[in-house]
Amino acid sequence: MEMKRQMLPMMKREKLFRLTCSVILPALFFTGPVVADDVEELVQEVFKSDLVYAQEADEIQFTFAPQYTESSEGATWALPIAIEYGITDNLQVELEWVSHTQNNPDDESANSGIGDVEIGLQYSWMNIADSSFHTALGVEISIPFGDDKKELGEGEKSLATYLILAADVSEGLHTYMQLGAEFPEHEARERFLNLGVVASIGENTAFTLEYNWDEEAEYLTPGLAWSPIEDWELGVGVPMGINNDADDFQLILHVILEIGA
Repeated sequence: MEMKRQMLPMMKREKLFRLTCSVILPALFFTGPVVADDVEELVQEVFKSDLVYAQEADEIQFTFAPQYTESSEGATWALPIAIEYGITDNLQVELEWVSHTQNNPDDESANSGIGDVEIGLQYSWMNIADSSFHTALGVEISIPFGDDKKELGEGEKSLATYLILAADVSEGLHTYMQLGAEFPEHEARERFLNLGVVASIGENTAFTLEYNWDEEAEYLTPGLAWSPIEDWELGVGVPMGINNDADDFQLILHVILEIGA
């Protein structure tokens, strides 16, 4: 009986995953794109993937992304801060730092401190051949600043590369696929894949849905993004683990500010 009780939530998650793929994959590959003139950026960021859009030349974006994670090993919260700068309209550089993280905050043995730093470059090709298809290549370097003995960081340098394929498939609907690999300093290569849909559900609001896979964990991540005023975006995403190695759930908040040239 105990095994059956453990299997039921996982079966529900697997059904939810299959339903999600049945929505995302047809939208990505089989829906006719809108004309390039109708393209607009529906959201600044999603929650566990990278989008194809780069910052415009001399544009700066600040992202504050508080995160809470709950798993069988305890709870963790963190405060990543990211800065993106558009070198050109197609090339951007990004710096992300986990400014603070704390493990098991309700436990007397809680550990806290700074986390790791990531530096990345992304080059995007938009509206390829005057279509509504886009692609991007990116590279990220992770530098260990957090104490891995306290589980505040990875404890080793790593290099990640990725490719994004995206399309604006109809007015107010954007789909994408991101695939790549991470090469840790002392461990084997780790592949990852993200599939996603961004759909406008109002003048300033969008719904996002992601499937996030790597060689250890899988997540289904619904989210909402809202732009209350120009250049600001607020978002909330809830990644839900859909395999045994994933966290039970996460909560990710976004506060994003763009400063134009």
